[in-house]
Formats: sequence, structure tokens, C-alpha cells
Amino acid sequence: MLRSAALGAAIALVSAVGASAEVVARGVQDGFLALNGKAVPSVAFVRGSTLYVSTRSATGKWTPAAAASVSPGSTVTAFKVGPAGPVVLVESADVRTLLLVRRRSVGWQTVRLAKVTAPRFRLGWPGLVLTRAGLPVIAYTRWNGVNLNSQLLVTRVDAKGRLTTRKITDEGFPKSLVPPPAAPVLFGSVVHVVESYGYRGVLGALEWFPRGKTWTGFGLDAGVGDFPVGPVLAGLSPGGVLHAAWTESLTSFDTAPVTLAVRRKIASSKFVLDRALVTGLALPSTGAEVAANAWVGREAFGQTGDQYVWAGTIARGKSSIEDHFDDDADLIRTLRETGKEDLLEELEYERMGLHFLYTRQRRQRGLGDAVLCAENFTGTEPFVVALGDSIIGRHQPSLIVERLIAAFVEHDATCAIAVEEVPDDQVSLYGIVKESDRGEVFGITDLVEKPRRDEAPSNWAIAGRYVFAPDLFSAIKRTGFDQRGEIQLTDAIQLLLREGKRVVGVRLPATEKRYDIGNFESYFETFVEFALTDPVYGDRLRKHVKELFGANL
Repeated sequence: MLRSAALGAAIALVSAVGASAEVVARGVQDGFLALNGKAVPSVAFVRGSTLYVSTRSATGKWTPAAAASVSPGSTVTAFKVGPAGPVVLVESADVRTLLLVRRRSVGWQTVRLAKVTAPRFRLGWPGLVLTRAGLPVIAYTRWNGVNLNSQLLVTRVDAKGRLTTRKITDEGFPKSLVPPPAAPVLFGSVVHVVESYGYRGVLGALEWFPRGKTWTGFGLDAGVGDFPVGPVLAGLSPGGVLHAAWTESLTSFDTAPVTLAVRRKIASSKFVLDRALVTGLALPSTGAEVAANAWVGREAFGQTGDQYVWAGTIARGKSSIEDHFDDDADLIRTLRETGKEDLLEELEYERMGLHFLYTRQRRQRGLGDAVLCAENFTGTEPFVVALGDSIIGRHQPSLIVERLIAAFVEHDATCAIAVEEVPDDQVSLYGIVKESDRGEVFGITDLVEKPRRDEAPSNWAIAGRYVFAPDLFSAIKRTGFDQRGEIQLTDAIQLLLREGKRVVGVRLPATEKRYDIGNFESYFETFVEFALTDPVYGDRLRKHVKELFGANL
């Protein structure tokens, strides 16, 4: 069932784009979808003992072609459409034979890639990628079900159907409870292979790449788990960053999450879905998108009953910030070659010796929980927290963080908080502090989260900038969830105050206004103000606005 579910969602993607369904083939549940260079969709599927490739010729009209005879029960495991036409991988029902079927100028060609005859051997879920010329590169594993050893192989198929196979690993490492799935990725003409495995409570993923006459494995992910389920999918983003996705079985937690791994100079990974089988990976410039069949309760569709059903879903990765701060030699060269040297100043941060590390709050459980996600990065050192929905200062650097650090050190504080004065009728929108004195730097004796106007201890609101000692992490862990199921940062700071820790406030000067961009209205207001006052483009934009609205302005 798991295998069928992973395959079946590929057809569901046909209907996901336009919110309407088209019947490709009646009586067939499983299939794989692929697009050619003109975005024309084709679907590969097996009916009985025949592999079909059906191509859409018009809206709602599909033209099937019988591509090959296959053994009963065979399934499609990968499908691509390249410049030479469709290429399909088909695996037999006993998971011992792997075929490649591709379109030729006349008819179809079938190539047997692998066959194991000994009962103890099985083939892992294979992966397929096409070169620029449309030639197939296939990665797969040969797994020993007795000793759980596996062997990883990569095969290239030339234009005449001749095979060139290289062993990446000898039978042995990694051991796995199931045949490890594999996926090839092309870095130019060089093939890398992503492999996932699970053994003795550890589930991991490796990226293999050639180094001289041997291969080296780079760890993409490792953690508690049982074994991978279904395929591993991998590819490169437009910026050349490796992404891989797969489903993990975590039986002790009664779940099967989808993991998305990203490898730049270092690798990072995150769960993007809780209970699903990965079926597709797209890497547009807007970020990674993972397609999957999710276990969804029937109530989500207005039905009754305790059973779960399969539902196609797409999880989108958020990597634009990481991509922005990556070193980009091509961009620098282009700016220099096109005479845009002045724009190189925007990349000055690349020469500051900074290291950018990323993590993600997997569930929205409050600001306190989000800060706790960074504990492994900060260790035992003090650290700054800057909230991204607050911009301080306009068209000039703000000095508030420097002032916070100075106050934190001078007063031997556990926490230093930036605050701004807000009107009395807005105190209910913010966390409000209680002051001990009226200085620019002052002691804080209490905090109240979004108080009523008549209960607010002051009108000085927390402004989204903090400096903390590492003591904060312990306080967050000892802070309970509120009625909304969230851990509030202000509650953790209150705990520090009750334990006698020193907390100080630093007032924002009038010259450093805080701009709230946490909702659409405030974001638009901020954008307009920044644009109209921009030192380079503001004058022209103000003239344009006057011309646009005229006397109605």
C-alpha cells in the first residue's frame, strides 16, 4: 500500500495545477507525471503487462502509447521527459528486475539495467536524471535481506543503449532494514548520489560524490528513526544548491514525516510534513516545493469516521534568506563585467568574516519556543535577538543593538530590552514594561503582555530587540504553554525577574523610529514611507505619485 500511495499521487498532480481533474487512464491507480520542455504533460503507468506513456494532446484529451511489455505487477518508479523524449524506469513486482524504457526516433527501446536472482537480494527504489543531451543516469542499490548490507551503483546509458556502471560502495555500508532508495544529481557533468537508509534506530541520508578513483560520502541528515519509505528525490535549485526529500518511518512516534535536506557549505534538514509519503520535488526560484500524499482525517473533507485517507499536498520550503547570504561568485563577476561596481557595496557583508547558520521552528509555538531553537548555536555566550517584523531607523543604521550590548555589560544584566514610547490607546497591542526610574537605561521590574489601557504599568513597549545571557534558555524550558499552546518570551523574562535576575530597558530615541511590518497594512505603510523618502529614488517617486493622483492627493 505504501508503494502504491507514493506512486498514485503523481497523477493527482495533474489536477493540482488548475483545480480541475482530467482522466488519463480508467482503472489505473498508479502513475508518474512529467513535463517536456514546452510544459506538455505526460503520464507513465502500467496496465496489466504493458507500460503506457500517455501525453496530453489537448485539454482533457490524452493519447496513450504502448511503450513496452513488462512482467505483471510491475510499477513505474521514475519518469522524465528529455530532449529525446520520455524515459521510464520500471521495477518488477518482486523488486529484483529494473528496466529502462525510452522513446527512440522509431518506436521504443527497453534496456535491462539490473536483475538479481538470489532470493536474499532486492533492489532499492531507483532514481533517474537526464543529461543535457537527454541521456539517462540511474542510481540504485542492491540490498542483501539476510545481513542487511547494501551496495550502491550508478549507471549511465548511452545513445545506443550501452551501459556503464560504477560501484559507489561495496556491499556493506550502510546497513539498512530496507533496500535504501537512491537519487542521482548532476553537477554539470559530474554525478552525485543521495542515498537514505535506516538501521538500529538511526535513520540517515548521505550524499556521495567522486573524488579521484573513489567516492566520498557526506552526511546530509541523521537522527532517530526506523527506515526510509518510498523514494528519495533530489535536485539542484537555480542557484546550484542541493535539495533532497524523503519520507521517514518513526513507528515509536506513530508518524512518518517528510524530511527536506539542503546542502550548501554545510547541510541542514527539517520536517516539512508530519505524516506523508513524498512523491515529488520541484525547485523553482521561489523555493523548494515538496509534493506528497498525506494521511488526512476524513473530517477534513466533511466526512465522518475514524479512518484516514490519502490527500495530495504540497509543502513549500523557505530558503530565500539562506540563498541571499550565500557567496555568489557569478553575481560578483557579472557586476564587474557590466560596469556595476557600485552595487558591489551591497555585498560588503561577504568580507566581514561572518558565518550564517539557520534553523527553523517546526511548529508555531510562540516566540519563546522560537528563540529556544537557537540554543545549539549560541552555546554559553550572550546573544542578540532581533525580530524580523520590526525595522528600526529609516535610511540610516540604528545604534540600538550597540546600546543594548553596552547596557547589558555595564549593568551585569541577564537581559537588556529595547523599548519605545507608544500612545496610551495602543498599549494593548504590545508587551509593556514597568520602569524603576526615568533614565535612558533603566531597571525593569515587571512585564505585562498586551495589557488593558487601565492596567498598563507604563506606555513603554518592547521594540523587538533584545540581548540575553544563556540563562534565558533554562527559563524558557521551565515556562509552561499558555492557553493558546504557545511559550511566550515575556513569560520567560518574568521568570528571570522572579528569580532575582537583573533586566534593563534601553529607550529608543526619537530619531530611531520602529516600523512594524507584521501585518499587511503596516507593511504597506512602511514600504510607502521608505520609498517616498529614499535618498536615490524618492524624488522621482514623489513626482510620480503627484502625477498619478493630481489634485486628489
